[in-house]
Order: sequence, then C-alpha cells, then structure tokens
Amino acid sequence: MINFFRKIRRQFADQNKPLKYLRYAVGEIFLVMVGILLALQVNNWNEGRKGQIELRNIFQSIVDDIKQNQYFLEQDRKFYVEENKRIKAFLNHDDYTGFNRDSLENGLETEVMKSSWRGAGYQNLRQSGITEYGKYTAVVEYITYYYENTIFWQKDYEIRLEKRMHKSDEFWRYEQDSYEFNYVKGLRTLQNDETATVILNRLLKSPIPRNILKIAYRSQENQIQRYDQLEEMHNGILEAIEDVLKEDG
Repeated sequence: MINFFRKIRRQFADQNKPLKYLRYAVGEIFLVMVGILLALQVNNWNEGRKGQIELRNIFQSIVDDIKQNQYFLEQDRKFYVEENKRIKAFLNHDDYTGFNRDSLENGLETEVMKSSWRGAGYQNLRQSGITEYGKYTAVVEYITYYYENTIFWQKDYEIRLEKRMHKSDEFWRYEQDSYEFNYVKGLRTLQNDETATVILNRLLKSPIPRNILKIAYRSQENQIQRYDQLEEMHNGILEAIEDVLKEDG
C-alpha cells in the first residue's frame, strides 16, 4: 500500500502537475491522521475493555467482603440481643437474695463488641489506577460511600461506646470500696461468699450500678438499630453490584 502511494506521488512529480500533487499530498496526510486516530480509538477501546473486566473482578471481591461483613455483624447483633435480654431480666428482679455471688457478679457485668470489617476488594479498587468507571460510576460511588463514610461512622460510634463502658468500669474498679471482685478464679479474696453477697445486694439498691446497666442497655439497643441499618445498606450494595454484573453477563 505504501509503495502504491509512493508510485502515484512520483508519477505526479514526473508529470509536473503540482496542483494535483498537492491535493494528493493533503489527502495522504488526512488518511494517515485518520489511521492514527482510529488506532488510538481502538487502543482506548481495548484499554477500556480491560478496565471493565478488572472492575468486574474487583466487584466480585467486594461482594465477598460485604457478605463476610454481614456475617460478622449478624454475630455481633445476636450477642447484643442476648446481652440486653440478660440485663433486662436481671434489672427487673424485685429481690436478689436468691442469687449467689457469681450470678450477681455476672449480672452486673457489661461488655462491648468491636465489629470486624473486610475491605480488601475496596482497597484493590482504590489501587487499580482506574479513574473512569463509565456505566459503573453509580455503583462505585455507592461502594465508596459505604467504606469511606458508613464504616468510619460505625467505628467512631464503637470507640465512643467503648469509652463509655470503660468509664462505667471505673466505678467498680476505683469508686466503690466495699466489694472485692471474685471473677478471677484461683486468686484469693478476703471476703467470703456470704459477706460478698450481702454487699452486692446492698449495691444493687443504689442508683449507680443499676444506671450503669441501663446505660449499657440503651447503648446496645442503639447498636442493634445501627446493625439493622447496615444490613439494609449491605443488601442495597449487593443488589446494585449484582444488577450491573447481570447486565454484562
């Protein structure tokens, strides 16, 4: 093909036809430019297709992560539901004289769970170098909001909840000075079980220990509600990802 164009160009030059030669030269330049643009377009299309395939693989990884996050939160939710059942039943007793020392200690105990999160798929998305998401833009924005905002707020809430629980623990560790803990087996205590039970019964009639349990109950109710909201968001993201994957399927 190149030899063909050269032959025509030489023919025009030999025949001393500069106008025709100029027209031909312009046409040849135009054809070369069109060829270059087409090549660039094909290259961009190929790169875009590679990016789309990579995004699909990343989406599948994110789906796996979110399903694992669902499982973690489901276990945490079950824990708080059972904890609040225990706290409610314990606080609603009119009389604690039938409780032994261990059951009273366990009844007064509070605990906080910190959620586990998987985000390897999202990290792969951030590090992929892909900047144009095309038809996947809305899904990527949804995923980004989940990892950058929703999980951040949930972690922040759990940190504040943990600090609140630690502050409550300070009452038992440093403020009240009448009861000696017995929850570590094998460590000697100077209070016998009968004396300890009397002291705990007396403490349970004062506001602070009961308020500690009520604050824990309220905080855990809030946490359960947050888990329910997160479950809705998880289902929404999974549905959105599955929809775009089915379109390409």
